[in-house]
Amino acid sequence: MPWTVDLGFNSVFTSGQIFMYFAKCVLICFSIVSLKLIVI
Repeated sequence: MPWTVDLGFNSVFTSGQIFMYFAKCVLICFSIVSLKLIVI
């Protein structure tokens, strides 16, 4: 029983890490695009 709970917590934690990494990449791409638009 505790093993399944631990597995669930681990999957939630890894999905949260992936989401934070994806959000960071999107934020960086958005800032680069906005800078290019301002320059042009």
